[in-house]
Amino acid sequence: MTALHEVSVVKFFCSMLCVLALCACNAFDEQRLASLRADFSQAPHGDAGAQDPGDVTSGSDAALPQQDSSSSDGDDGPDLRVDAGALAGGNRAPELPELTACGDEDAGATSDVDSDEDGAPDCVDLCPVDPGKDSPGLCGCGHPDSEDTGEPSCTTLRSALLHRFRFDGTGTVLPDDRGTADGTVMNAALSGQGSLELAGGATDQYVDLPNGMISSQTSVTIEAWLTWNGGGGWQRIFDFGDSDSGEEGVNGFGKTYLMLSPLINDRSFGAAYANAGPDSAVFVESAESLVIGSKQHVALVFDDANDQMKLYLNGRFVGGAVVTGSLSAITDRNNWLGRSQYRSDEGFAGSLHELRIYDRALAPAQLELSFSYGTDPAFLSE
Repeated sequence: MTALHEVSVVKFFCSMLCVLALCACNAFDEQRLASLRADFSQAPHGDAGAQDPGDVTSGSDAALPQQDSSSSDGDDGPDLRVDAGALAGGNRAPELPELTACGDEDAGATSDVDSDEDGAPDCVDLCPVDPGKDSPGLCGCGHPDSEDTGEPSCTTLRSALLHRFRFDGTGTVLPDDRGTADGTVMNAALSGQGSLELAGGATDQYVDLPNGMISSQTSVTIEAWLTWNGGGGWQRIFDFGDSDSGEEGVNGFGKTYLMLSPLINDRSFGAAYANAGPDSAVFVESAESLVIGSKQHVALVFDDANDQMKLYLNGRFVGGAVVTGSLSAITDRNNWLGRSQYRSDEGFAGSLHELRIYDRALAPAQLELSFSYGTDPAFLSE
């Protein structure tokens, strides 16, 4: 081989080594930029975990990318520009793009949308249509957590609640989720489906609650969510009192009672208070009837301070009457759900979903609020 040929071969191998070195450098740079771009895309945004740019410094072997709103390569994402001084190992902190929780405009999360005009943009406001809250709180969105504003609050419902029966679980024990007045299901059982099915008629299926549920109170509100299957009149949703039988657990002819029925006088649903037999009974009837086969909310308010008894259907006042008697006049040793103090009355035919007893006469707005929350509200699970 001539000297000239040897020189050519050397040059050829040198050229190949340079090409390989350049490719390796390019691959390294591409890999590094890809890593930087991935790190940037995963960086936290907004108040929740965003870093303060003033606290970030670059190390000698790392650089943070800056965001450029332009795109030179035709893809959908912005270009990443790496600070040359940082790549060279300088200690100068690179300028970071502004990171906000509402910066993902492609997903519609823009920071200039504030539906309730409370100063918190919708993209971080957990109650975007409630100007009084940016997080649900105890009472959820749309309702204040206290009555300082003069509006009804779930805190009043919570503090006034004496007893709560959800009809969940199985077996014949009906737990009182608020107090200690567990009931007993008679001739039937809880199904585990969150409601108690009662066949009505002469089946004598009902719930027996402990004695003294209401006679120790001055005023009460009793509300229930139920589905009525229809049938004859004078069925009982609840009946607290006693009969002329004089025996606990035995009905006969009603003596003292506070009761609520899905149908009285063959016209509409209503309630009655009596402290000395049927001749002393005071009735309050609804101008509306219960819808058969539909879940309904009913409530009876006994307001001793104002000598009133009020009836509510699905959160609305539907009837009232003047009552001068007191709850202490009721001998409530037969406190029944689905059963009457009168032996001739049919049992309740339908489903009981939830029943609550409060230690006061709830105001109309409070009952409307309770109805709006429905059964098993979150504020009663706290």
